[in-house]
Amino acid sequence: MSSPAVAFLPLPFLERNVELTERPDGALLMRSRIPLGAVEKHLPAVLRRHAAGRAERNWLMQRRAGGGEWMALTYGAAARQTDAATQWLLGLQQPGRNVMVLSGNSLEHAVFEMAAMQAGMPYVPVTPAYSLLSHDHAKLRAMVELIDPAVIFVQNARAFERALRALDLGGRTVVHVDVPVAGLTSVAWAEVLQTQPGRAVEDSVAAITPDTVAKILFTSGSTGVPKAVPLTQRMLCATMAMHAANVQRTPDTPESQLLEWLPWSHVAGGTAIFNSVLEDGGTLYLDDGRPAPGDFERTLRNLREVSPTRFSSVPLGFAMLADALDADDTLGRSFFKQLRRLTSSGAR
Repeated sequence: MSSPAVAFLPLPFLERNVELTERPDGALLMRSRIPLGAVEKHLPAVLRRHAAGRAERNWLMQRRAGGGEWMALTYGAAARQTDAATQWLLGLQQPGRNVMVLSGNSLEHAVFEMAAMQAGMPYVPVTPAYSLLSHDHAKLRAMVELIDPAVIFVQNARAFERALRALDLGGRTVVHVDVPVAGLTSVAWAEVLQTQPGRAVEDSVAAITPDTVAKILFTSGSTGVPKAVPLTQRMLCATMAMHAANVQRTPDTPESQLLEWLPWSHVAGGTAIFNSVLEDGGTLYLDDGRPAPGDFERTLRNLREVSPTRFSSVPLGFAMLADALDADDTLGRSFFKQLRRLTSSGAR
């Protein structure tokens, strides 16, 4: 059976114009001759710009526990919540101290990331497996001792109880969104959001420079204790500008809409995808599935409701998706409705 001839969409990819230099030691240096476009001063400035210009546009969407309806966080609401959380962080009077997030992607996690940056407190996302799958929490304790966070954030305090009790919480404040634990002192997220932002928030945002440390990522720990890698606002914003330049927007380009499961504790999910959606002023649906047996059905359910403009996954995820598309025309129509490109990543 022959397949129908279908033309590829014309995508205005960045021109290939590379300068190649060979050094005497044999190393090859490659540099694009195309100048980098405008680079934002810092990430909170991008959120604030969209909050002023498209306040009602949905920034993040997430199903709550039980897989119910999508809960939306608009750019306007996100900016208001970020300012409240920033004021709360400033009230701790721990300038420059780190803010650690142990739990996975969530609406609140995103707001706390932006608030930490606005408060001048580096944001440190940690892969949840270090808390939820470890028996001795040795690596997690080493990470906490290394960066000495002033605040530790968890989505569900009950789920992270074992990890929290394994840590030295002296001099640290724990913030939880759901299910507090008796005997474990923590501040509720709802209480944080009740903080009234004052002039100190504007002053703190004005003090952010391109060289301010925005966040700290940990390496995989495959060779021992994970190592901390600081990233400045300049590094994140330059990367964001590079992603924005890869494919030019045209008048018929649909508004960015992505469905993603990749964790924000890693470069692909937390820097390449999260920041590029923020730059576009697009909408990011947080996928509660992932490419694994028993979990991928949730991704497929989401793709029947969400038509992405761009989709990324690991090779296994694309293999599972191809099988599902072969078997479900309705899924195919939804998936390809406004799709422009597919990207693949993964160490394997």
